[in-house]
Amino acid sequence: MYSYWFQMMMPLILDTTVPRWD
Repeated sequence: MYSYWFQMMMPLILDTTVPRWD
């Protein structure tokens, strides 16, 4: 469950704190 949340939220958090690493 926690890893699922992490996979969902982490990209969003990173996306708002750093430039896209496309």
